[in-house]
Amino acid sequence: FHVQVLHTTFSGTQFVREFEVMPTVRFDEIEAGVTYTAHRDLDDGRSMDRVSTWMMPNLMFVPDVAMRPGRPNGLGISVPVDDSHARILMALRVPADARSRPMRGLEAETFKPWHERTLAERQDQPGDYEAQAGQGPISLHSEEHLVTSDKGIGLQRRMLRRAMETVAAGGDPPVLAFTESVVVRVPSGNFFG
Repeated sequence: FHVQVLHTTFSGTQFVREFEVMPTVRFDEIEAGVTYTAHRDLDDGRSMDRVSTWMMPNLMFVPDVAMRPGRPNGLGISVPVDDSHARILMALRVPADARSRPMRGLEAETFKPWHERTLAERQDQPGDYEAQAGQGPISLHSEEHLVTSDKGIGLQRRMLRRAMETVAAGGDPPVLAFTESVVVRVPSGNFFG
């Protein structure tokens, strides 16, 4: 629901009109983490499954927001700095001519980088940072009011707790590989039917 609610309902459509369609969402536990599938039946007769993957403990694979079909072109790594700060490192695969290509999506003509936006502009069209920072420097689980759409959060927390218990008991964390021959499959992407 993240893209539909934050980047469409609250702020007006920030990416593409297809995200205005409320998806049917499914969370699935996989060996390495959790997948989030947002299924949409589009107005043009197509259907789309947008699959995002979180892998323990800190990797995210998110599909293209311009709805290009296929696998994502990058991954995000969340790295804690201290108790109340983190950095997100992004590794992206971009074509050599990316800077000369036109932007896609509704913001293409009016896009303004985050660091150039005023506080009022950020409040008018909040993004991921505003949603996260608005919770305060440390989110308190006791103050949360999780609902059924937060099922993925519960899955992540349970998986992390089990992994910590395994490591505390002397075992290896999930998806630990000691050889280069191990292939980790990431099911993320935009898939059309």
